[in-house]
Amino acid sequence: MSRSAIVRSASLRRLPVALGLMPAVAALSFAVLPAYAQAQAQAQAQAQAANTDTAQTVVVQGKRAPVVRRIDRKVYKADSDIQSTSGSAADLLNTVPSVDVDADGQVSLRGDPGVTILINGKPSSQVKGASGADGLSQIPASDIDRIEVVTNPSAEFKADGSAGVINIILKTARKPGTTGSALAYLGAGGRHNLGGTMAMNTGKLSLSGSASLRHDKRLREIIDDRHQIDPLTGQTVVSHHDLAEHISRQIAALKTTAAYDVTDRDKIGASLSWMERHGDRYFQQQDEAYDTASVLDKATTRHSNGKEWRLDLDQGLSYDRRLARDGETLSVNLRRTITRERENYAYRNVYALPTAADSYDTLHLGLDLVTTDLSADYVRPMPDGGTLKLGYDFTRDDNGYDNAGTRLDSVTGQYDTDPSITNHFRYYQAVQALYATYETQSGPFDVLGGLRVESARVRTHQITGDLANRSAYTHAYPSLHVSYSLSEADKLLASYSQRVERPDPEDLNPFSDHQDTRNLRAGNPDLKPAEIQSLEGGYSHEAPALTYTATAFWRDTRNAVSEITQVVSDDVILLTKTNIPRTRAGGLEGTANGKFSPKLSYNLSGNLFYNELDVQAFGADHPRSNIAANLKASLDFKPTSADTWQVSSNYTGKRLTAQGYLLPVLTVNMGYRRQIKSGLAMVVTVSDAFNGQKFRRVIDTPAVQDRYTRRIAGQVVYVGITYTGAGAKKVKTAFDYE
Repeated sequence: MSRSAIVRSASLRRLPVALGLMPAVAALSFAVLPAYAQAQAQAQAQAQAANTDTAQTVVVQGKRAPVVRRIDRKVYKADSDIQSTSGSAADLLNTVPSVDVDADGQVSLRGDPGVTILINGKPSSQVKGASGADGLSQIPASDIDRIEVVTNPSAEFKADGSAGVINIILKTARKPGTTGSALAYLGAGGRHNLGGTMAMNTGKLSLSGSASLRHDKRLREIIDDRHQIDPLTGQTVVSHHDLAEHISRQIAALKTTAAYDVTDRDKIGASLSWMERHGDRYFQQQDEAYDTASVLDKATTRHSNGKEWRLDLDQGLSYDRRLARDGETLSVNLRRTITRERENYAYRNVYALPTAADSYDTLHLGLDLVTTDLSADYVRPMPDGGTLKLGYDFTRDDNGYDNAGTRLDSVTGQYDTDPSITNHFRYYQAVQALYATYETQSGPFDVLGGLRVESARVRTHQITGDLANRSAYTHAYPSLHVSYSLSEADKLLASYSQRVERPDPEDLNPFSDHQDTRNLRAGNPDLKPAEIQSLEGGYSHEAPALTYTATAFWRDTRNAVSEITQVVSDDVILLTKTNIPRTRAGGLEGTANGKFSPKLSYNLSGNLFYNELDVQAFGADHPRSNIAANLKASLDFKPTSADTWQVSSNYTGKRLTAQGYLLPVLTVNMGYRRQIKSGLAMVVTVSDAFNGQKFRRVIDTPAVQDRYTRRIAGQVVYVGITYTGAGAKKVKTAFDYE
């Protein structure tokens, strides 16, 4: 597909450019809307008080608040966003305050990509490492109950992640009786999304299951313009790289959970989920290079036809026991997740200048990730009203990466192994942890203190070159959270934690990945874990009509992992990883949720942050720094009780890298829901309405000046129906640890 064809698919971007002012409007709203909404709420309260003599009936609806703030986390319910019915977990995360998801599905928290993602509080191979972005794009958003954002985690959470933890909680059978739901969506370009759930809860036994089938298509374009110094001649070479890629995927998923109350005190549970993806990927890549006189001296075209396959399995067992004291519990969980990927590509290379015979090669990529997690958690209420939590956690990762390449021998007509591509790499990591937290309240104070001790052992083995590395370390990670209630609605909060950011397994593999022939990638086996100290302080106001928060934060990181660029030849660069001695980040984050009127509500969030990178070790005269902002804004309009209109925008500001920066991105989503009758609704969603989803990287060094753009034609329109039915049956459960 030509570049012009992709550009034509984005014609909606010609709609009024006033939309580009949304970030500025959002920033202004932080100053104006809370006061306006509070005045509206007071006026409504006065009007209600004046009419109390005529009111005959009061109806209270038990609807969960869209945001719940706990002392160590924020909890966002998933069904408040219309996109949650047709999109993926990645789409849903991009609507959550503090969280941003780029064009490739990479998640960042407050501008920092060092995020640990958990599923139901446990690690999962599906959302870990370089393949985690694909995993998030495969989880249906309709399967998610809520999302916990933990920017300064307590010792109860794993210490991984410089930016914090995002915990995705999936739906389970909680309502008594039998319930079920179904959805069917049709999208542009042959896309579709089908799914259904069924749950039964008899009191002692609860069963739930879900199935989904999703067909998705994506168009991706890469444009790379580069000036670099030829390491052999010292001359400047100008090159242009253009790639258009088509991706078509079919994703099927099944999930089932079961829980049984053996006694009034003992509960056992099991879960199993299966997800499989098949897809086709093909692209056309055009490369051009110019000499110092701007004369074209190299022109090639690379054609690719590929197949991809991925399997995700998640198996879990749990045991919960309610002990003698009221609220005293013991929980034991065992979980094993498996992710397997296979990609096969066949390439044809056409040489227009200088003229040469076509060449052919192949590439096979294999990925096998296995994560096993065993945990035991004990909760004990204390006589003084406090709560003690103790726990043990063991996590083991067994990863295999197998790449193989061949080239066609023009003389023999046979494909021979290409040693520059073929390699086999193994990664093993075992982390044992003990933690203790204690939370107590005294008057207006709520204090949560904790300590986590983790012992990690890592072993890597590059089988091809017979290179092996080992490392082991033990560290203590303290945490402290303090909350002070000024009133029932107003609180002051402060927290401190120490954390670690362990290198991604693939970042430790020194072998070069040649999937992109002009942008090679290789890891660094000498990477060290990053050490992070994080401090926060803030204020929150939570009331039915208005909620707003303001939080100041600061992070100091040693040995942060960053990408750097090295010149390989006249038009090829190598991207690898290194440790930056020290980085600092801080800023001010704010959120506001309220209503202009009973029919029009808003959600705003923003993050103004400062980044500083100590890159003097890479030849810079002084540390590099910048100030940027990330903003989100959404409006919900309910003209009638049956109709809901929604529009949301997400602006991600400039972010520094060791040798350059990433440029800002603005995306917009729209949705409409019509409640046809009880349980039945029609939904229309438009994701990335103006095709703003793109990744733009600038590298600026004495040897390389590069401007790289990866654009996803992400504008997708879905029209569908959802149905939820329940045969409510009054039953009483023995106990519920949720």
